[in-house]
Amino acid sequence: MKIKRAEIFLLRLPLSQPFNHHTAARSHTDNIVIRLRSNGLDGYGEGIPRSYVTGESAQSAFEILRRTLIASLGGRSFPSIEEVREYLSHMCVNPLWQSNVSAFCAFETALFDLSSKYWDYSLESIFGTCWNQPPPYSAVIPLLPPDRMEGFLTLLRENGMKTVKIKVGNRIDPMVFEQTLSVLGTDVDLRVDANGAWTEKEALQNIERMETYGVRAVEQPVAKENFRGLKEITTNSKIPIVADESVCSVEDARRLLEMGHVTPPMSDSLNAVAFSVR
Repeated sequence: MKIKRAEIFLLRLPLSQPFNHHTAARSHTDNIVIRLRSNGLDGYGEGIPRSYVTGESAQSAFEILRRTLIASLGGRSFPSIEEVREYLSHMCVNPLWQSNVSAFCAFETALFDLSSKYWDYSLESIFGTCWNQPPPYSAVIPLLPPDRMEGFLTLLRENGMKTVKIKVGNRIDPMVFEQTLSVLGTDVDLRVDANGAWTEKEALQNIERMETYGVRAVEQPVAKENFRGLKEITTNSKIPIVADESVCSVEDARRLLEMGHVTPPMSDSLNAVAFSVR
């Protein structure tokens, strides 16, 4: 498979309604899309840079792709799907790409998409996995004023959403949880994302308050660089804790493992990521 053409698109897409959480308020999304071409086939990949997560902007991701990643292809040929995997595995541990993960995501996805079409492989066969059911899909509930929450929840119910994640701020509003359970039903799979809004003390207090609502997991309760606070909360919380912004690189994953944040069986999966077992 020889890469004949590579294109990068910088897209600004308007949102149907503003999307707010603790670290950002957006009325649009700036995305990077890559198209790779070989033998009349196109492979597409997308990255969504977020400065408050990885430090990238859409423009910086565009430039790093244009100057480095796309340039590295240079009409390169891949004799097999195994060569593609090896090429990407070597690249993903490069510090440059670990600090530009959205750009690398777009590039990697485009190359895998093109490869799967070229060799007529499914991604399941490429990664040696087996998935026998439709992929799950969940909805995210942004910070909304009370007068808009009811309509938003009704829309989710009408679309059959039974797995949702609620964005929360510095303070927990019981009405949001009560309203969500009332509209979507008490059997809804409910998670919470604080986007680093809390201190350790606030997190443990808020998590205790949320236990009564059947919350299944709490995502990123403290600032992304507060690894020790994350460990304290994980140790003392009855609700499972999910790291999001705190894991933006292989080094972040290693650090989580070394500090004992992760317990089996999740540690096996994270260990595979941290040591580039792709």
